[in-house]
Amino acid sequence: MLAEELCREVIAAGRRVIRVAVKVRNASFFTQTRGSTLRTPTTDPAEVRRGHGRPWRARAQARQPKAAVDVTVRTTFQ
Repeated sequence: MLAEELCREVIAAGRRVIRVAVKVRNASFFTQTRGSTLRTPTTDPAEVRRGHGRPWRARAQARQPKAAVDVTVRTTFQ
């Protein structure tokens, strides 16, 4: 859902996603940010989702409830 919305915005701007970053803030306000550069620039939501999962795969089991999650993408012109 979020990946599709991001990709629609990226396509409308005539760009492609090259990097995905995820920021998670726990209830204690401890914040972690992880990013991943995609193998190739894309506008495919499935690729963006896979790129989003890569930085956090090792941290899937969070110790505390999440207070906020922020996903950002870096883009390039097509």
